[in-house]
Amino acid sequence: MNTRPSRDYWPTADWKKASPQDMGMDAALLAEMHDYASEHIPQLHAMLIVRHGYLVFEEYYQGFHRNSYHSVSSVTKALSRHWLGLP
Repeated sequence: MNTRPSRDYWPTADWKKASPQDMGMDAALLAEMHDYASEHIPQLHAMLIVRHGYLVFEEYYQGFHRNSYHSVSSVTKALSRHWLGLP
């Protein structure tokens, strides 16, 4: 059985927002991740998490904000490797 909510839009200028709980995510775990990132990853500028087409987490660090420009390369791989404890 498919429990994934069907997406009723496609993001254009902005993403619709939903709570982590509404998208089947653990809000406490996201808060823990945010605290860890704030303290231990000084090169992190922003972290956004989209699940099933809805923005469930959006935080900015080191003085960056939503309209800041960011140079990105291999960001998904870098974060995945970090959280998995890989070199």
